[in-house]
Amino acid sequence: TYQKELRETKGWQQFTAKHPGWRVEFNEENRKPHRAYGKSIATNGSTYEACAENFIAQELGEFNIPFGDLYVTGKSLSTKHCYINYGQRYNGVKVLFSRMVVKMTKDRRVIMFGADVYDDINININPTLGPTQAAAAAKVGIDETILSTEVNKDLFILPIPEFRKYNYRLVYEVMVETIGGEIPASYRTWVDAENGEVLYRDNQVKFHTPHPTAPPPPPPAPIEVDITATIYPTYSYNPSA
Repeated sequence: TYQKELRETKGWQQFTAKHPGWRVEFNEENRKPHRAYGKSIATNGSTYEACAENFIAQELGEFNIPFGDLYVTGKSLSTKHCYINYGQRYNGVKVLFSRMVVKMTKDRRVIMFGADVYDDINININPTLGPTQAAAAAKVGIDETILSTEVNKDLFILPIPEFRKYNYRLVYEVMVETIGGEIPASYRTWVDAENGEVLYRDNQVKFHTPHPTAPPPPPPAPIEVDITATIYPTYSYNPSA
């Protein structure tokens, strides 16, 4: 299988020769470990972030990690572990779905890492279309009533998985707010900044509970009344006048 072929590459063979027993599932499109885990590996550094950086630099050189493009997106601490998460920028542009993660024990020993990052991006980061054109393109194919559109001021790079590789596109992120009947939608839409093609659209509204309305009042019931009385046309003491 292709996973077996990737495990036999120089990078993983050298890593497991140094750290026997580690297991891996590769990202088959970027040919890097999606998740690798095993017996803890000692690191050096005064902080979790420093230890993670040193681990990447010293242990993962054969995997062509674009270290200079990475930036820390967060640190997550539990009672036993620490996760350091990274995103990626290419020439200053954020790469969507990029994530490098290093998991350590509380004594800063690495027990897992993942490298969903990209070392072969080579695209023009200057858009052909402007934000107004991107907003118009984002509406294409939507049947509901469009209430508003909002274009993110930042551009992004969208990796599109293909067979054992990625295709990279410069995109605008456009939020399209709609209403269909009584059901709202908020579509996050990624529009190709070169040709206006809608490459990805995802409704951010996952649940909707309509506001309850009071039932209409019942129609008035028909009423029939018979009245019997004595008429006093002139004086109250002369009923026959």
